[in-house]
Amino acid sequence: MSNADGKEKHLERQMYPHLLCILNTVATGSNASRYFRDAHADKISYEDGCPAFTLIKPDLVLDVGSPQVALSQSGKAAARHSKRSAWHDALCFIEVKRHSNAGPYHARSAPSGLDPFTPKPVVSQAADYARLHMSCRPFQLFSIGIVIFASDFTVSVFDRGGVMHSPQMKVFDDDGVTSDFIRVAHLLSCSLTEHELGLDPTVTSSPNADLTTVPSYTVGFTPHTPPCDSWRTIGRPIWRSYSLLGRGTVVWRVQALDADPTRLLILKSAWRHQDRKGEAEIYKYMDQRGITGTQGIASFRNGQDVVHALTGGRELPLSVNALRPTQARIPKDIILHRVVLNSVGKPLWEYDDPAHFLRALLAIVEGIRTLQQHNIQHRDISAGNILLSVDPRPGYEAFLTDFELAKIPPQSRLVPNSIPIQVPVVQMPKERKVPPAVTVMRTTSWHEEVDDRQGPEMTGTLQFMAIAMLENCVRHKKQGYVPVPHATHHDLESVVWVAEYVLFRRAYRNALELPEKDELRKEVVRLFQEEFGRLNPGAILRSRSATKEWDTTSGARQLVELRCVDEQLLELLPKLVPAVKEQYPAPNSDNLGWWRTMRGKEPVEEPQVISPLTCDDLKIFFKQYATTFHIF
Repeated sequence: MSNADGKEKHLERQMYPHLLCILNTVATGSNASRYFRDAHADKISYEDGCPAFTLIKPDLVLDVGSPQVALSQSGKAAARHSKRSAWHDALCFIEVKRHSNAGPYHARSAPSGLDPFTPKPVVSQAADYARLHMSCRPFQLFSIGIVIFASDFTVSVFDRGGVMHSPQMKVFDDDGVTSDFIRVAHLLSCSLTEHELGLDPTVTSSPNADLTTVPSYTVGFTPHTPPCDSWRTIGRPIWRSYSLLGRGTVVWRVQALDADPTRLLILKSAWRHQDRKGEAEIYKYMDQRGITGTQGIASFRNGQDVVHALTGGRELPLSVNALRPTQARIPKDIILHRVVLNSVGKPLWEYDDPAHFLRALLAIVEGIRTLQQHNIQHRDISAGNILLSVDPRPGYEAFLTDFELAKIPPQSRLVPNSIPIQVPVVQMPKERKVPPAVTVMRTTSWHEEVDDRQGPEMTGTLQFMAIAMLENCVRHKKQGYVPVPHATHHDLESVVWVAEYVLFRRAYRNALELPEKDELRKEVVRLFQEEFGRLNPGAILRSRSATKEWDTTSGARQLVELRCVDEQLLELLPKLVPAVKEQYPAPNSDNLGWWRTMRGKEPVEEPQVISPLTCDDLKIFFKQYATTFHIF
């Protein structure tokens, strides 16, 4: 931060006590059980031990507690009073700016040529807060943020479809604090319910007495789901997305309320676009063909779109447009979808030993082989979609989940073919207000239609996406979008990047046992952030650009030297990455010869032939590696 920025921030912080006094006075007068507090001094630790969670925080937040206590404290005393995360317990956030032109709207006197739809910096900043807020409150449908700039303010609502801003209003005028500002403070601190502040209406929370632990949630498909279709979450999510406009995937361990409490299941919530098949529909397709529950593939229980109950008893899918006013709806709706799996697992980086890790990867390769045999591509293999299984059977050490983006063969189905016929006006129902001679009735026949709603070819989680896909993401901005057809070898390449991530994540976990100021710990955190902290295709591709020139990732070589992974896995990455390398034109390397020999080819200098990765390649590799390094 420059001296000018530091001075600006210091002047903004001088506004905090005055704003907090106004906000908490309103809350106190309303007998609220919530209060506004200063969040800039909070010490926010990495969520779930993941350094990809950035350390940004807003100026003020709305929290659960007594506004009277907040009013009786100030400065450092108030900061000491709140020892919780700025995000985990925050109900909404406030960003404070000193200048009147720092709001979300462009001034009427903006320079010519400026796109009025280009977000101002404060909008991007608030959107970053919103994505972290929603990821730390996993069943949050939207996030409410207030931007105060000089004597003005706006209220913004961030959801999976974007952001909506209120009109610009005054904090105070010649008569003092405005009724608009008082009304907003009253609504947030007192009137609005937990669900009106964004909590999923099909979810109820049960906060734990220990505020440092995650509350337990009861989850269903509808606001009035019977116990047979309700589940209780256990602990922290196994995996969560940190994006705002993505699918917002969250994966939990859960217990069914009507079953043996010792029986665990897996529950996943994610947002899908209306032109995509629901994940439960894909699981049902696989279930009918005996694919689910086989080696490397999760066992499906049930799933559907989440339903939102409206006034009058009507039920509609819970979606972005269902929550928005009519004038703010998006052209293609985004719907909340939920699936439950019988397969129970834990994150891949919690493997017991090197043998467990390699056997888990072998199970996943067999799962991909099964998909390939049925002409199915997963298209979104990531560290969050591969779980270690509790199934003790050999070959079932891990399984694939999250088939929402999977590509399945086009299916034929019977669909209605509506044929209009004209009827006399006198036969029209009274409530139908249509002019005479207009079609008001239809007769329906049925015909066969091919359902091929597969979605775009470019799919996946960026950090684990194949290099060819990343290159196309970057190239299309300059040359136009020409999709690269997704193939099985792209899924297999993603397994390689997942293996790299798991070893980094494991090293990070081991490094956390060292003192906070230990140089080794700092170095491992830095390497992890460099390798997997990037959030756009170009940056990720640049970090992998050396893949065509070196034996392993830039950070992985240092990770090996730091010896923060299991001794028997130190050579895994240097020998595995050439599996990716051989798919692309690139100079040879020492380990490429090892890979080619293992693959049954003679090491050659030139020319290199592009050779797509196969399931047999990875299966042979993992087995030979385990033998060479005496793992099993």
